[in-house]
Amino acid sequence: MSGVLAERSYGKPEMTLAMKDEIMRQIRLDHNTRLETWVFLDWARAYLLLHEVEEGVKAAQEFSRRSSTLQSDHALRRVREYLKDVENAGYADIQVVRDFREELQNTDSSST
Repeated sequence: MSGVLAERSYGKPEMTLAMKDEIMRQIRLDHNTRLETWVFLDWARAYLLLHEVEEGVKAAQEFSRRSSTLQSDHALRRVREYLKDVENAGYADIQVVRDFREELQNTDSSST
């Protein structure tokens, strides 16, 4: 059921964010730990579409933290792609974006 809720809101940033509590509640009821990680990337993208950069970065940071515990190269690539999307949207010089870039660089250098 949690996957259905997440899919229903996909591509509609306002709906995605309005359904956050409902989606998270269902994810936890379903014990869907994979979706509990990935939904933060959906929220980050929704915030970016709404030009709420700081909230988007917070969601992306949470996705990154959760992804690092999964040690998923695919997920870590996706968080870097999100950062590139934020920068390409013209937000590269915002402090929270610069901090996030540095955080990811530190993560990359500590894993090698």
